[in-house]
Amino acid sequence: MTEILKSINDYFKLYSIMRKELSNINIELIIEKSFLEPTDILILTQFIIKQNQRNCEITVSASDSNVLDYLKAIKIVDFCSKNIDMATTLDAIENYTAMPIRRVEEESMFSYIDSTQKYFRSFCDGKDLSMLDLCLSELINNVHNHSHSSIGAYVFCQYYSSQNEIKLAVSDLGIGIPMSVNSFNKSKNQKELSSRECVIWALKENMTTKSIPQNMGKGLDIIKSFMGKTNLTWKLYTNDVLMNGYPSGIKYEENPISFFNGTLVQLNIKIDNLPDLEIIESVEWSF
Repeated sequence: MTEILKSINDYFKLYSIMRKELSNINIELIIEKSFLEPTDILILTQFIIKQNQRNCEITVSASDSNVLDYLKAIKIVDFCSKNIDMATTLDAIENYTAMPIRRVEEESMFSYIDSTQKYFRSFCDGKDLSMLDLCLSELINNVHNHSHSSIGAYVFCQYYSSQNEIKLAVSDLGIGIPMSVNSFNKSKNQKELSSRECVIWALKENMTTKSIPQNMGKGLDIIKSFMGKTNLTWKLYTNDVLMNGYPSGIKYEENPISFFNGTLVQLNIKIDNLPDLEIIESVEWSF
C-alpha cells in the first residue's frame, strides 16, 4: 500500500487506515510537502506507532531532500519503533533547533516540562516563561485526564530562527473533545451539544470534565487567554472541528482532515511577543 501526502488534507488517508482492522501489511508513505510543522510530525508519529502495533512495516520517503534529511535528523522512524509499548526517550537532535519527539507519561510530565523550559530559555533569554509552562502542563494534563488515548501523548517542538518563533504541538489518538464533553453532559443529564459547541464549552473558564490532583482545573481557557493576551496564534484539531486562535479572536471551521480522531494542538510562539522577565533587585539590609 502506497500513500502520497501532498497537503494536510491528505492526512485523511492515514486516519482512514487507522480506523480499519489491518495488520501485517507493508505501507509506504511518500511525503511531497516542502515543509513540515510539528503538527505534521506528530500525525506521522502516531500513524507509524499505531501501525507498528499491528505488525505493519512502514517506510517513509520524501520528494524534497531537505524534508527527508529533517525526518532522519529527528529520528522519527527510530523513535516510533522504540515507543510501541512504553515510553522511550531519544537523545537530543543534532544540527536542528528542535527537541526530540517525546511520548509523555504522567510520571515523566514534570521532567519533560523542566527540560522544555531549559530548551525555551536558550532562545528566550530575558522572557517570562511561567505562563508558557502552565499552558504546556494543561495540554499534557488534558491528554491524560480526558483523551483515553491508546498510545499515549506525544509532544514535539521546533525553533525557527528566521521568524524567531517556537512551534509546540501536543497530540493524542483519543476520543476527542466533542465525545468527552458529551459523555460528561450525558452523565449530568444535560443536552447533547454539536462538535463546535463542545469545543466552545471546553474553552470556557474552569470548564473541565474531570478534576483530579494532577489537573490544574483551568482547562483550555488558560491557553486561550495567554495566547490572546500575547497576540499569538494557535490551532486545535479535534474530531470534525478545527479551531483557529488569532489575536482578534477564535474562529471555527470544518476539520480539513476527514476521519480525524483525537485532539492535536499547536501553539505558535513569537518570542518577541512574550512578556519580559521582571528583574527583582536584591536589597541589602544593615542593622
